[in-house]
Amino acid sequence: ALRAPVLGLLGIFLAQSGGTKFSALREGNTVALTGDCPNCAERVYAFIPGNRPEARHKSECHVCERGIVFHATVKRHDQSPWRRVACGRIYLVSRSEDFTGGGAAGPGQW
Repeated sequence: ALRAPVLGLLGIFLAQSGGTKFSALREGNTVALTGDCPNCAERVYAFIPGNRPEARHKSECHVCERGIVFHATVKRHDQSPWRRVACGRIYLVSRSEDFTGGGAAGPGQW
């Protein structure tokens, strides 16, 4: 009998949180970025604050699990439906194995 009210409260919390994020996207306070992972070329996504002129966001590729950094500049664009556009690059984060030859290719191989 207690389970239904608890699950209902959890559902209300999740719906409110999702609504807050969606309204931030709609108002232009958050900008969605997408691009290809520099390691495996899989499509990766991130959300950055849209109220700063430059933003960096550290993340991880969901396929190869390599560290990546989104670096974008956000500009005001009146013709966009969200009044902001972002463009930039995605960088691969270096690991020590990249330089010591301890990667999947074997010792000393590229």
